[in-house]
Amino acid sequence: MIRELTGNAFLKGDKGRVEAGKDIMMFSIDKAALWIIGWAYSLFLVPEGWLLDWRQLLSPLPALVLLLIVIISLNYISPRNLLPLAVMFCLPFYFHGQALSLLQLARLPENFGAEVQLDFRIETILSQGDYQRLIVLSEPRPGLPAQRIYLHWNLKQSVQSGELWRGYLRLKPVAARLNQGGFDRQKWFFANGISATARVKNAFRLEQNLSLRHRYLQDAQKKTQGLAQQGLLLALGFGERSRMAEATLQLFRHTNTAHLIAISGLHIGLAMLIGVAAGRCLQFCLPSAWIRPLPPLICGLTLAATYAWLAGFSLPTQRALLALLCLYGLRLYRADCGSWRLFLRVIGLLLLFDPLAVLSQSFWLSVGAVACLLLWYRVCPLNLFEWRGQPLREGIRRFLAPFHLQLGLVCLFTPIQVLVFGTFAVYGLWANLLMVPLYGLILVPIILFAVLTGGALMSWQLADSLAQRTIALLQVWDRAAPALTEREVMLITLSCSFIFCLLLYGLYGRKRRTPPLLIRRPKTIHLKFERSLPKREFSSLLMGGVGLMLYCVWTLLRAEANPAQWRLETLDVGQGQATLIVKNQAALLYDTGAAWATGSMARTEIIPYLQRQGIRLELLILSHDDNDHAGGAAHILQRYPELAVMQASKKNYAKNNRTFCLAGQEWQWRGLRFRSLSPHSTPLRARNTDSCVLLIEDGRHRILLTGDADLAAERRFLSGLGKIDVLQVGHHGSRTSTGRALLAETRPHIALISAGAYNRWRFPHTEVIENLKEYGSRIYNTADSGQISLLFYSDKWLSQTARSAQSPWYRQKITVKTAGDLDN
Repeated sequence: MIRELTGNAFLKGDKGRVEAGKDIMMFSIDKAALWIIGWAYSLFLVPEGWLLDWRQLLSPLPALVLLLIVIISLNYISPRNLLPLAVMFCLPFYFHGQALSLLQLARLPENFGAEVQLDFRIETILSQGDYQRLIVLSEPRPGLPAQRIYLHWNLKQSVQSGELWRGYLRLKPVAARLNQGGFDRQKWFFANGISATARVKNAFRLEQNLSLRHRYLQDAQKKTQGLAQQGLLLALGFGERSRMAEATLQLFRHTNTAHLIAISGLHIGLAMLIGVAAGRCLQFCLPSAWIRPLPPLICGLTLAATYAWLAGFSLPTQRALLALLCLYGLRLYRADCGSWRLFLRVIGLLLLFDPLAVLSQSFWLSVGAVACLLLWYRVCPLNLFEWRGQPLREGIRRFLAPFHLQLGLVCLFTPIQVLVFGTFAVYGLWANLLMVPLYGLILVPIILFAVLTGGALMSWQLADSLAQRTIALLQVWDRAAPALTEREVMLITLSCSFIFCLLLYGLYGRKRRTPPLLIRRPKTIHLKFERSLPKREFSSLLMGGVGLMLYCVWTLLRAEANPAQWRLETLDVGQGQATLIVKNQAALLYDTGAAWATGSMARTEIIPYLQRQGIRLELLILSHDDNDHAGGAAHILQRYPELAVMQASKKNYAKNNRTFCLAGQEWQWRGLRFRSLSPHSTPLRARNTDSCVLLIEDGRHRILLTGDADLAAERRFLSGLGKIDVLQVGHHGSRTSTGRALLAETRPHIALISAGAYNRWRFPHTEVIENLKEYGSRIYNTADSGQISLLFYSDKWLSQTARSAQSPWYRQKITVKTAGDLDN
């Protein structure tokens, strides 16, 4: 790209500058980049106890060992290698120190739980409307670095990015629900440098002294007020997606074009090209003596940096800008390196500036997309094809280039997409073929012009008109992306790997002799006889593809080998209850978790888990009518309209074929025996004492589900119950349930508690925990362990949790001493 934009004159110069010493240094840079990537990636894997702290070296024994290593090494290491080795030695402490610093801020106990008055500046508005979420910057403790706080804003006042406010906040440690294969929000918190969450009680604005970027944003908001696609225009101009309608966001997700509305490498690179082209055009007005290759590059970098600044220097824009600076820095230094070496250096530079980027999904998606394109153009470049013995014409090449690029992404990048998102856009190829040129060549330049000129020449209106037409075109391919099961994800990855290996072998695997003198030219399109891929590289790529195929096959076979007869899944739904009884990929759901004005746990946790696991839901059982147990019933029934319902009350959940839970009922489901122990009557609205209590038996194991049954209800069904293996602790561990009489009668091996982290009621109560320990119960709590899975075999049972002591540091629960009650 550099040669095409600036000509070979840019690369000319004193060749004497390229010396052997420079080659050695460049080789060292490549090794340093690999070290940086390796140590940064360790942050993605290691448990908290394995994070390195330089203060550990100050203890006597490590200091003595380190001194001995240094003395011995001096006899074998040349002096010129001492500085690189010292840098490599400090890298792990630098990277792990970033994680430890964030954890230290996340564990500060003084202000947690108490309502404190703080000044905070709004950095990012994540969503707007009746329920707003913000990222703010504040200093909860003087003398310590400012913290980024995830703020729930339920006040009526409107806010703008960059404003300074003062308000009363109730701080909480970062915590998130965790279910197998689900979105890990706590990792997202740490990836964005967020060390606390809070709810604002009341606040007032201190100042509206906005920065220049925020003034541009405010001006754009005023001038786009009333335009149909205001949210889309602001997203493309400033990276602010908070005003986009949810339907528009879903449209881009369903068509696999969401990358078009997130300012990233595509947009920054486009701004670079526009700036270079503008600089070249200006040179036509200058005397020939003033024409140099550097000014257009400076114009391009300036416009790219301006666009990144307008986007708030978000992580994707930082990556793109650093990549451009690294590229042109190497060119100015006249250091010629291959695309893969440049790729590694850019990643190393990015991780050196932001080690915690390895926790970000967007980082891996960007890196994966670039790696896939580099691999595709290395293995199957477009110039590999010829027509009748001649290279393809320039016009044909330009026409085929978008199809060639999208085909490579489908083949190589699809496994990454399905592994990250768990979905596959059926019409994503065609939508991208049309939308990428429209947005890249027309819409984004118009929006940039509108932002920089204040909407001159009716540019905002023109951009809005074009945006409406692109939305109408996208609606043609608007199909909800099918949710894939984990097995289907592996099958898609296996298929793509097989296609790649087949393509690789077809292009480079067969021996090709030099063609004889052709009497006549080939009549159709064919491949060049010359191949640019070395044999060693071909073997490495083929082994990598085969290795990925073997991994997929091994994963599929392992999932099928020795499956449990049935399992009990206690999903992490915060302060609520949702239990699955699963056998032969069919399930009963006992309670649905809570619901709120804009969603429910059924939509965010339960239904996605059922889809990921490929589980068919056959019966919904509602223990009672409290929101934290039955709030998601409407969403469950909306997703599964033919589902049968059993409930403890006469409340109508829009189902006519419902049955009622009454003591004494017995039935069987797929070989499991169910017996209802409570309630003895069917009220209009079931409360805690009316909870549907179920005893489940498989001939060897006995499980008791109690809902929120209180002590009075326990006394009614206690007689003759006998010993059980698993007890679902009533009312999330409240002292009003799970009395000593029940524990003395049942003596459960396992006690399952479903509670939210740092809930305002401080469930489970200490008294209940002590009673369970007295009777020898092994306690599992979703607030600590996330999802809890019990797998039952004919002769044993196994337990699995989504969060354990071996989980990475960012997934562990943040333990603090709170100063007061914590909101749920």
